[in-house]
Amino acid sequence: MAEATERRVLVLGGNGFVGSHAVTALSKRDSVRLSIGTRKPLPRQDGHKETAVEMHRRTDVQDWTPLVANYDVVLNCVGILRPVGRATYDRVHHL
Repeated sequence: MAEATERRVLVLGGNGFVGSHAVTALSKRDSVRLSIGTRKPLPRQDGHKETAVEMHRRTDVQDWTPLVANYDVVLNCVGILRPVGRATYDRVHHL
């Protein structure tokens, strides 16, 4: 059987409702090294790294290239259930 290759995975919105479930599921896999993309990175007890990602400032492909170049997989779990302040559906889900 082939040896598992470690995959570097960035979960955008990894502290949110959907993203936290994705992080939990991916954490159970030995071959995954997780980073969580979030607006406000905090120290974590589980050993995963949090990375500041300002989604509203990354509206073009060139804005994402330096960040995603460090990962094998990027999982976008960013979303809102209702608009709050500047977090509108258009800004969060479209732009």
